[in-house]
Formats: sequence, structure tokens, C-alpha cells
Amino acid sequence: MRSKAANPNAARLYVEFICSVEGQKLVAEQGEFALYPGVNPAIIDAEKVVATTVLMDRPTPEEFKSSTPSFARIFFKQ
Repeated sequence: MRSKAANPNAARLYVEFICSVEGQKLVAEQGEFALYPGVNPAIIDAEKVVATTVLMDRPTPEEFKSSTPSFARIFFKQ
């Protein structure tokens, strides 16, 4: 977010809404994968993709290293 945004409060409200259950349902209705558990797009087998999704926010080197085998299985089918 820009530090001198014209409407910083509107931006904060948007982020709060889009991260809410209601906002995530709207995201899913557009065919996108949502981050809210149990909210899936109307795509055949979407729940299978979500089940193998690994979400990581700034993993430590140890977390990253321990996740490498999972990433390999997901992305390279090993």
C-alpha cells in the first residue's frame, strides 16, 4: 500500500473485506482459489488441489528445507 494513498482507509476496508469469509466466497465465485478453509471455486476437484496446497509465509531455512520433499511431490510428481 502506498504511504500517501488518496484513500488509505478505503484500502484497509477493502483488504479486511476481501480477507473475510464473504469476500473469499466472492473470490471463489470468480473461479479463483480462496485462502479461507472450505471456500473453494466451482472447479471440478478443486478440493483436491486445496488439500495439497502448502501455504508458507517467510519460512525459516529449516522449514524450507523440510518442505522441499513435499514441494517435489506436488510440483514434480516424485
